[in-house]
Amino acid sequence: MIYHTNFDYEHQLNAIAQNKNYQKNRKMNDEFSYLFLWSECNQRKKLLSSLSFSNSYLENLQESLKIDLQVEILDYCPSIESVNWWGKLENIPLELSLNSKIWQSEFFKAKNCPSFLFGDVVDSGSYEANVRSLFRPDYSFAGMGSFTFSGQKKIKTKGVITKWLDKADDISCYINNGKFNYYYNHISAQNSFLGCTVFRDQDDFRAFIIDKGISFEMVSYGFQQTWSCLKKYFPDLQSIQLDGLHTDDNQFFINELNYRKSMGQIALKLLYFFPDRPSLTFNLDRTSRLCPKNTHILLTPQNSYDYQFTTYLTF
Repeated sequence: MIYHTNFDYEHQLNAIAQNKNYQKNRKMNDEFSYLFLWSECNQRKKLLSSLSFSNSYLENLQESLKIDLQVEILDYCPSIESVNWWGKLENIPLELSLNSKIWQSEFFKAKNCPSFLFGDVVDSGSYEANVRSLFRPDYSFAGMGSFTFSGQKKIKTKGVITKWLDKADDISCYINNGKFNYYYNHISAQNSFLGCTVFRDQDDFRAFIIDKGISFEMVSYGFQQTWSCLKKYFPDLQSIQLDGLHTDDNQFFINELNYRKSMGQIALKLLYFFPDRPSLTFNLDRTSRLCPKNTHILLTPQNSYDYQFTTYLTF
């Protein structure tokens, strides 16, 4: 089967929701297309790519991860029929709902799910916030388009506004066929994704957050309760990611669903390549400020393409 990476998935959903045409963002999709290589390394799949990957990079990738790379790379051509990889775009009504922050807020508010942090749904126009608040666009990822404000603010697009909480920790859970995979996110002060630490066993994750003074029971209850509420109305749903936040005053809320692949899922897959490691950290850094160390396992190809971000592993 032939695939293409579509990291502009949320942009596509946003266009569909507004009944607009959308031109694929090749730059965005090329930026992380190499993630497909080892995510699907043991499958005889084909990847359409606008980028070429040198033999030295592919050999280094196989050596670093101890994998047998079976993916075939084809030169990108829009006329070649291919399948979406990052987000499926197969069941449009379901994907529009589950990935919409507006839908999520309204759904969990209506279902009276106390673990979910719902807020005010807003359209474009002026909004008055009496306290510091956070705006997130209806369809976005990695914190793109979100901002904090207080007082009066002109909102330019649909989204959700919640009261700003003094956040201490970001924790996610990828649920797949009844298995709960917890991991710890590293988020910048600007609410953008910097990486995540994943764990082989739940006991390792439990010890990690207990060491930070966080109750595992509180965290797991929040995820379990939100999943139970969701599963009740979508009994056929098999997998989804839930994002949560732990506050300075020791509360825990689920604040977002992601019905697509995520960097956390990528990191969890990477862990399988290192069976002797109880955990690893998948890092995402701006290439312009990166200072590689000998202990880093670089995943980003080193070629002529101007990668804005570099991904690497630390243990």
